[in-house]
Amino acid sequence: MLVLVVAPDAAAQQTQRVHRIGILNFGSAAPNIVASPINERIVARLRELGFREGANLVVERRWADGKFERVAPLTAELAQARVEVIVTIGNRIAQLVTEANPRVPMVSLSCDSFASVSSYARPNGNFTGVTCMSTELSPKRLELAKQLVPGASRVVYLHNPNQGETGLALTQKAAASLGLKVRAVEMRSPKELESALASIAAERSDVLLVYPDALTMMHRKEIAAFALAQRLPAVYAYKEFADAGGLISYGSTLQELGDRAGELTARILRGAKPHELPIEQAMRVYFTINLKAARELGHAIPQSLLQRADYVLDDN
Repeated sequence: MLVLVVAPDAAAQQTQRVHRIGILNFGSAAPNIVASPINERIVARLRELGFREGANLVVERRWADGKFERVAPLTAELAQARVEVIVTIGNRIAQLVTEANPRVPMVSLSCDSFASVSSYARPNGNFTGVTCMSTELSPKRLELAKQLVPGASRVVYLHNPNQGETGLALTQKAAASLGLKVRAVEMRSPKELESALASIAAERSDVLLVYPDALTMMHRKEIAAFALAQRLPAVYAYKEFADAGGLISYGSTLQELGDRAGELTARILRGAKPHELPIEQAMRVYFTINLKAARELGHAIPQSLLQRADYVLDDN
């Protein structure tokens, strides 16, 4: 009797290694909070590069709910879960994660420059990342605010003083040459949103500038709706703010930043060391105008700005 034995495919015989990463968010996973496009894009880019959640990739997600004191214990949870990479969003978060567990490789996205890194070309320790250069673009957004409202004299600047403080300093420095006065309104946690918006309303400024961080991103729909209700022209950083109803934005896109972070994470999962991977900067800056928001405000966008826009949103 002849028995025919067919050998299984060699690739099928191999047990595919399952990788594990952690994503530590400063925001919240609450159902009434707008999801972070960066989180979704990082995982999507990893999938495109062959790391598929539910197959050969486990993603441990943690949420600090706007509380810096939660970062260290959440980092410890991720280290205990034996993640190979911790992905963070925000400069301050990156510092806290590094202090809590410097042994776990980390990829960080930040709107601000990485002050703790001596060289972007050769980052120190178990750390690399991507910066969108929002800090450096802060004076340009102020210029756009002046062009948007030529008669403006007072600008209110919404930010988290624990992140991006250099952006405020650069904005204030540029304000003098433009004949503008800038007043900062602080929001350190989600519970301060209501009081921050009330302070902005009481200020009765001509233009609102919103510095991008995890908090303002988390509440971008509420902030945009508030600005429209107050008939207050506003300038934001990411296109995603304009997508959420904001008037104009100038900066990178979260999709691009998420892609770059996903690529750096994939390289580490494949064996690269973080210090071998230069910290990257946003490749492009996009100018977005939301005409629907302009109509709701009753504000005419100058033709000079419309001609320069990369994206004009007009959802009738």
